[in-house]
Amino acid sequence: MSLEPGQTIDRYVVEEMLGHADTSSTYRVKHSIHGTVHVLKMLPAELAEEEVRERFLRESRTLSRLKKPHLAAITDVLIEPGIAGLVRDHMVGRDLRSVLDQKGSLDLNEIAGYLVPVLNALHQVHERGIVHRDLKPSNIFLQDAEDGVSPVLLDFGIARLTERTLREKRNHRLPPRVGTPNYMSPEQVRSEPDIDRRCDLWAAGVVLYEALVGRPAFAAKNDFDTMQEVVSGSWGDEKGRAFLPDEVKLPLKRCLAVSRDKRYPTARALRAAVEQAVKRAGQALAASQS
Repeated sequence: MSLEPGQTIDRYVVEEMLGHADTSSTYRVKHSIHGTVHVLKMLPAELAEEEVRERFLRESRTLSRLKKPHLAAITDVLIEPGIAGLVRDHMVGRDLRSVLDQKGSLDLNEIAGYLVPVLNALHQVHERGIVHRDLKPSNIFLQDAEDGVSPVLLDFGIARLTERTLREKRNHRLPPRVGTPNYMSPEQVRSEPDIDRRCDLWAAGVVLYEALVGRPAFAAKNDFDTMQEVVSGSWGDEKGRAFLPDEVKLPLKRCLAVSRDKRYPTARALRAAVEQAVKRAGQALAASQS
């Protein structure tokens, strides 16, 4: 279902479409009473069918209780015949995807400044048993702040909520693919049933590589070949790896291990590794200038 500008959904008036994907459409909306601006993410129609509404509401309430720094919280849930949507506050700024498209690559200090707060948010929510499952540059929003930008992680848990319902509702031999192939972990590509927090640590490594090198770690000519690269663990290329700062090569190797048992066990552990890499890089630079 596509919404048109001026259309009213529950208590919200649609202003414009912000984006569209296979599993959701995103709109800027205004509260009809308070006049506040929000973002509405419309999810697949299957989530609005009567027999799954109660579970959708239950899981959405769980997500709406996630009030963490650097995490975009759900502020409202819309559910009625043919409509299932999640509402969050509208933020001013731009996402990391836009920054990378403009700059091509970032230095280690800059990308660490964005990733460390995101990894803190990941750790806090992982501790509650919720996995993001679709971490990528477009889901890291750099909100304008008085002292620069404040990284905010978007769409936490929505991929799981969507996939679980589509898996049951659609009569496919294979489960639906919910995620972005370039950032999906090997276990997600293989549609393993027990996806855990380590898939987010894989994706964080993919984001880190892309930000430093200026091109994706996995980027074959089509989705199928990209997923083949993912499950084989053949990330980057010789030129890209040579461009990486020495201090991040080991953290990236651990993040992008095909076996999740070889990855960092928690987002907190990965955050510490990134912070240590920044510290070592600074020490190496100071030594070379002395």
